[in-house]
Amino acid sequence: MFPQVTLKSLTREDVRRLAEWLDDSEVSAFWYGSGEDGLPLHIGYSPKQVLQVPDEEWEHTFDEEDRKIFAVFTGEGDHIGEGQLLIEWPLLEAQLFLLIGRFRHLGFVLEGHFRRTHRKDEAWYDSFAMGLLADEYARRRAHLMAVGVQ
Repeated sequence: MFPQVTLKSLTREDVRRLAEWLDDSEVSAFWYGSGEDGLPLHIGYSPKQVLQVPDEEWEHTFDEEDRKIFAVFTGEGDHIGEGQLLIEWPLLEAQLFLLIGRFRHLGFVLEGHFRRTHRKDEAWYDSFAMGLLADEYARRRAHLMAVGVQ
């Protein structure tokens, strides 16, 4: 059956798991690598550092009007990743950042290849834009369910 996902508010336990995933060289290689301090780079906040902050600063980090951050769970309740929605209100646009620490095929399609867009480990790396349109999702879901993919 096609995997179902649920988005939830992040807990400290979710961020602890995320920090562990980012310590994994394979996950980190597909994300942003490490900074000069040796800590894995992450968008919007540093997972290891935010785990140490008081509740008031925690709430400020995860309750911004222009950035919504969610934990991604399977339908069975397994935490598999994090999603961030960066909203550009004046442009009526948004960007979605999705980190899957326990990967499952979700049906995204490669839409673009951006050369040398981010630096890690003293080198420039490419990044990729992935997309999934509503009608593509419906077709893929129907196909996967028909062939019994789990």
